[in-house]
Amino acid sequence: MKLLQIPMPDNLIERFGGEEKAAAHISKAAVMEFLRVGEMTSGEAAETLNLSRRQVLEMMAEHNIPVANYSASELDDELQAIQRLVP
Repeated sequence: MKLLQIPMPDNLIERFGGEEKAAAHISKAAVMEFLRVGEMTSGEAAETLNLSRRQVLEMMAEHNIPVANYSASELDDELQAIQRLVP
């Protein structure tokens, strides 16, 4: 994994309790945004944040990020497939 250096104001770093905590907070925020816009999978997020996939899914729920993005037609197809399986 590469280290990305981003300049941040001192007061922001201090607000989060130092460089390490600020970096963790910023990383989490970036990952959540990548998930929100569909640029990262929950598995990639878990690996990036060194968390379990379940923890990432719980964080997604806390941030109102859907764990699945179905279009209306995809959802309809899925529901029809389920109905065919259930007598």
